[in-house]
Amino acid sequence: DINRLAVNGKPVPILVGVAGDKTTGAVHFAISNDGTLAYLPGNSNSGQRTLSWVDKKGSQTPVNIPPSQFNDVCISPDGTRVALIQGSSMSGDVWVYDFARATLTRLTFTTTNATPVWSADGKHVYYTSTDSTGSTILRKPADGSQDAEKIVSINHQAFLKGILPDGETAVIDGNRQTADANIYTIALKAGAIPTALVNTQFNEYAASASPNGRWLAYQSNESGRPEI
Repeated sequence: DINRLAVNGKPVPILVGVAGDKTTGAVHFAISNDGTLAYLPGNSNSGQRTLSWVDKKGSQTPVNIPPSQFNDVCISPDGTRVALIQGSSMSGDVWVYDFARATLTRLTFTTTNATPVWSADGKHVYYTSTDSTGSTILRKPADGSQDAEKIVSINHQAFLKGILPDGETAVIDGNRQTADANIYTIALKAGAIPTALVNTQFNEYAASASPNGRWLAYQSNESGRPEI
């Protein structure tokens, strides 16, 4: 009932096997004005993904790792390892895969994590952990040899997108699940406050800083649809 914003009656399933995105909860279907239903077929394994190397010509080489619900993939600076989330972003854990050894090492066990990024020397993995109070940036040795260290807490939902070359500043997406997400920098020290980097009435997110820290690529809907 659109006028009362209420659901009436008993639900009746009309289609089984529709693909979706476990991270966002989105389901891939649409209904036209004449009642025609279009959808992507899927099943309980729809969230399973495989990793592959892709060269500039588009040729793919699969990585020797079983399919899983991989998200937030980030390659180490020397290209020998990859940090990723296994599970949904914000409700998964950080793992590190070593390409040469074909080993997968679990770094976190809280299932509240997202967006791992590497330190410049490849010795540590930074990531965010989110709960009802906001997000926290943490750091842990990439080999899992020590407990995670809390770096800075943020009083809203945030996604870590990169560490600038000074090693003391992070780039984050803030409030990405709303219609007015913005991009911030924040010092990697306790008590630091985010500083707006890209802050307009539009939705800006998916920030990516260049290796030298001079440029920032990001996504915005300023044109009416998402553009880089």
